[in-house]
Amino acid sequence: MASECREILVRADHRGLICDASSMQSIYWFGFTEGPYRHRPPAVGAFCCQGAGFGLDRKTERMAVAVHEAGHALAAFTLGVHVPAVSIREQEGILPCGHPYDVTGELDEVRLAGATVKQGMTVLVSGERAEDRWLRENGLWTEQRAFFTERGALGDRATARTILSREFGVPLRFGTSAPGAEDTADWWRYHPISDELLTDVWPQVMLLAERVADAGALSGDAAAEVCGLTNPTRPY
Repeated sequence: MASECREILVRADHRGLICDASSMQSIYWFGFTEGPYRHRPPAVGAFCCQGAGFGLDRKTERMAVAVHEAGHALAAFTLGVHVPAVSIREQEGILPCGHPYDVTGELDEVRLAGATVKQGMTVLVSGERAEDRWLRENGLWTEQRAFFTERGALGDRATARTILSREFGVPLRFGTSAPGAEDTADWWRYHPISDELLTDVWPQVMLLAERVADAGALSGDAAAEVCGLTNPTRPY
């Protein structure tokens, strides 16, 4: 089984497969180097951008991105992390594949200084998890969209990788811990933690997402007020 799990499937579309040592779940790589992902990617070159990959109309894609950012924000408010601002942005006509716009989101200038590893990792994971849940609840979930939801968190993964390396001297991991072990540097072990947190605040996630999708940007204090919460004070 071990040799089978470590096999890289070299195929025309450059998708690789390796198994999660703790759960035996398939793990995918995109173009051999990008990943790992838990959902099967499309063939390399099939889509040039997130928007084309999602295949949603403009309003729905904007809401999906807003849900992602609202998930980050509610996790931050709940765990005592200050949020300066929440925003989504659209850029017109910039994509070579003909997709007419690009929608991106950001938890502007959020600082995780003073947060524990668990707090910071949960905040970072919660954008991806909120978006995945929203797709499922609205009948929009597909394997392809789940992959692009994971891929949309590459920036969050990069932030986690930087913090773990700089502050704690450990690498970001993905499902490589022994079953039952507590590993504060394992991205996928925060999925159920985030899911539980988001369940408790899901009505606020949706309320904030709708407000951000409509306004484009809110200050952290305004975002917290929308949710009936208080923005935690700055830790610096």
